[in-house]
Amino acid sequence: MRNTDHIVLERGGREELFPDMPADWPYVAERAELDRYPGRSCTWHWHREVELFYVVSGALEYRTRAISERTVFPAGSAGFVNSGYMHMTTALEPGTVQLLHIFRPELLADPGGRIGSRAIDPLVGERRVDVLAWYPDRPEDAAFLELIARSFSKPYDAGAEDAPFQMEELRLRSVLSELWCQVLERARPLFGCPSVTRLTPRDVRLEQMVGFVHEHFAEPVGVADIAGAAATSERDCYRTFKSCMGTSPHRYLRDYRIEQSCRLLAFTTRPLAAIARSCGFSTASRFGAAFRAAMGCTPSAYRARWRELDS
Repeated sequence: MRNTDHIVLERGGREELFPDMPADWPYVAERAELDRYPGRSCTWHWHREVELFYVVSGALEYRTRAISERTVFPAGSAGFVNSGYMHMTTALEPGTVQLLHIFRPELLADPGGRIGSRAIDPLVGERRVDVLAWYPDRPEDAAFLELIARSFSKPYDAGAEDAPFQMEELRLRSVLSELWCQVLERARPLFGCPSVTRLTPRDVRLEQMVGFVHEHFAEPVGVADIAGAAATSERDCYRTFKSCMGTSPHRYLRDYRIEQSCRLLAFTTRPLAAIARSCGFSTASRFGAAFRAAMGCTPSAYRARWRELDS
């Protein structure tokens, strides 16, 4: 299981990438300590993989594409995020830790086969199912929570090419399949449900503005530019970001730039001045000040710490 303190997004887009995911075994296990993320948050993103997670400590908020929809996960709870859904996570308490199974659905069944067509595709293709939750104060959720908590108790390194094959892949797939059965049961009542919240005009405007930030963060953009991407006013831009995301457009832009700089610090050897420019900071000193404010350390210290964790 790898420790993470930022997510890796496709350059100029919002798809999360998993560089360590083996092509012949599309699965990664992660331990996310949200205190180490910029703003204790993961910006808007999506991924082809599905996500099953367990909250070890603290509390975590998930927001989905329907921005008004927010789901809070306290310690001891678990959740499912469907493939292809835009979402954002924010720690609501210090010390929030999350364990995640992230995998492509074909891990459980061959595409086009009977299991895939009957048990995998209907859930992945159901656009009314974005985030599902299981809570420790619900007796009916106890079996699922016990199983998912236990599924993280045994270390599993899918990327260790020299490790002997000891049936670990089969055991893991068996556990994930059982979890999937329970996810499918929870989701089935939502299939075709007309009462599920749909996107509002404000949701659409926010998505357009967030998309603009993600595409143009390296440029000298301001609030007027962000608002213009949704053909709205600066006042509405501020109001939309505050009510829907709990932050200002300025702060969101800064945090996104910091998040992208984390990726470059961790996975490249580019000089700090070059990283500052490519992430929208006019000078290295401004980059350093913003980075320290968000991450509690200098860019150089962050790079050194990541190298130590990755060694």
